[in-house]
Amino acid sequence: MKRELLPEDILRFLKLAYFGKSENSIELAGKRAYRDFCRTIRNFKSNDFEERKKVRDSVISLIADEVKICPLFKNQSEYDKWHTTLCEKIINTFSSQATLFYGQAQKWLNMTIKYSVVLAVPQITQFIPFLHAPVDNKVLEMAKNNLKVHAQDFPWSKWSKEIYIDYQNKLRIAVPNNTTPFVWEFINWEPFSIEDE
Repeated sequence: MKRELLPEDILRFLKLAYFGKSENSIELAGKRAYRDFCRTIRNFKSNDFEERKKVRDSVISLIADEVKICPLFKNQSEYDKWHTTLCEKIINTFSSQATLFYGQAQKWLNMTIKYSVVLAVPQITQFIPFLHAPVDNKVLEMAKNNLKVHAQDFPWSKWSKEIYIDYQNKLRIAVPNNTTPFVWEFINWEPFSIEDE
């Protein structure tokens, strides 16, 4: 009897095609996350691609290191404090290449974490209940239409820490009681079905 394709074979292929291959899943997630927001970066200080790559990789290593040593969070407040500190470290580390706003740092961190969930990184899956929804135009639109949560009237990529935290708090209040902002965003992002094609 011939072996048939199993769902795990298909998932393995999709993960390899989207993220690539490496022993370090968090670094794969960080590189993919960078691609998700880098178009919003303006005024690079260097035109040297290798120098940019070096700084990008140092931020990805920073995120990976911080995730590896992070504690088990007891509550939302502990996670939020860790998240804020790491976003500020991302901004500082990247500052030799370009100025990042808090909105850009949250996108990089939150998407790295989201992709790490997809890649089943154990350190991340332990604190899914506390994770933030990655904020971008799609999430802003979904939250406005489905949860009646409205955002500031300027680009998410230029948000300050205070605007970002306020928005996450609004999402926490608005999402259904049986979920969290991260899970709500994960489930509702780009609804897709084969029948729609």
